[in-house]
Amino acid sequence: MYIQDAIPWHGDIEVIISQAGKIHRQQFHNLITTDGKNLLRDALLGLAIDLQVKYVAVGNGTAAPDVTQHMLVNELFRKPITSSSQGGDGQANGITYIAPYEANFTIEEIGWFAGSNASTNANSGVMIARALWHKDKSDRMSLQISRVDSIG
Repeated sequence: MYIQDAIPWHGDIEVIISQAGKIHRQQFHNLITTDGKNLLRDALLGLAIDLQVKYVAVGNGTAAPDVTQHMLVNELFRKPITSSSQGGDGQANGITYIAPYEANFTIEEIGWFAGSNASTNANSGVMIARALWHKDKSDRMSLQISRVDSIG
């Protein structure tokens, strides 16, 4: 067995939806992209120095996640990670808050962007993960998107 077979990388997502004083939670997984894995590889080789996951983006693309995707199908909104912390061994936690006045459209996809080129500009940086998630977001709803990266 090779080491890469024994050390998986996956992301667990929890979205907390607040609306009219009620809280609803949804949990699901995301797909780690080949670009994300290659960014980690490049850091180990000294070819990349910035692995930080900096932004969460949402869009309305409905194509199934694929490891070869470099960006969301149709990115419509992007926001910096609100807070990040270390979890257990091999875990990193990131949270982004989307206020009631932000991203008011039908959300179909979520992506996480890292690296030195990640900025407020759509499709910038390395998309390390993508997930499909359907929500008709309105100005009476806030979202807290939490992601736990687990390596190993």
